[in-house]
Amino acid sequence: MEKTVRLHSSSGTTGNPTVILHTQKDLDEWANAVARCLYMVGLRPGDIFQNSSGYGMFTGGLGFQYGAERLGMLTVPAAAGNTKRQLKFISDFGTTALHAIPSYAARMYEVMQEMGIDPRRDTKLRTLIIGAEPHSEEQRRRIEDMLGVKAYNSFGMSEMCGPGVAFECQEQNGLHIWEDYYIVEIIDPDTLEPVPEGEVGELVLTTINREAMPLLRYRTRDLTRILPGNAPAAAITNVWTE
Repeated sequence: MEKTVRLHSSSGTTGNPTVILHTQKDLDEWANAVARCLYMVGLRPGDIFQNSSGYGMFTGGLGFQYGAERLGMLTVPAAAGNTKRQLKFISDFGTTALHAIPSYAARMYEVMQEMGIDPRRDTKLRTLIIGAEPHSEEQRRRIEDMLGVKAYNSFGMSEMCGPGVAFECQEQNGLHIWEDYYIVEIIDPDTLEPVPEGEVGELVLTTINREAMPLLRYRTRDLTRILPGNAPAAAITNVWTE
C-alpha cells in the first residue's frame, strides 16, 4: 500500500464494486497504453481531443485524459452531459477527436440537428472513440454517417486499469491487444481448456507490468476469438469481441 497513489473501482452493476489500486508506475504505463491506442487510429500532437466521458471513480475519463495528454494532444476535459455546452466546445476549440459512449454520440447529433449544426460543414470532427456500452456494427456505422467521422471501438476493464486494454486500428477489423502488456488466452468456459484459433471462447488475461495489483489468468467472462492472420500493426494480437 505504501507505493499506491490512486484508487478506482468498477461500477458494481453485477455485484459489489471491485476496488483497484495503482502505483505511479501503473499510471504511467496506463497513459502509455492509451496513447498508443490513440496513435493507432491516426491521432497525433496537434489534434484537439474532447473527452466527453465521466471522471471520478470510473476509469474511462481519466484513462483517456492521460493517454491524450501523453500523446501530446490539446485535451478538453468536457466530462459527460450538458450537450449544448459540449457542442460549443467542439465549435469554439476546433475539436478534431471526440471520446463518448455511443448513445451519447447519437444524442449529440440530435442536439446538433435541433441547433441547425451540420457536423461535416460546421465542425472539424473526424475521429470518434466509442466504448463502455454494448453496440452493434450497424449502430457504429450509423453514428459515423451522422457525424461524418470514423468511429473506433475501444475495450477496457477496471481490473486492468481501464481503457487501453484493446483497441481498433484504422482498418476497423478487430481489436488489438498489446502483447507487452498482457498475455492473452482464449479458453472454453466450461472445460477451461484453450480453444483453437478462430473459435469463440472466454478471454483470459495475465498482466505483465502491473505493479500494485498484478493479475494472473484473470477470467474476464467476455467471449471473443483470436482472428487468424497477421495484424497490420506491430507487436499486437488481433482480437474480436462479441
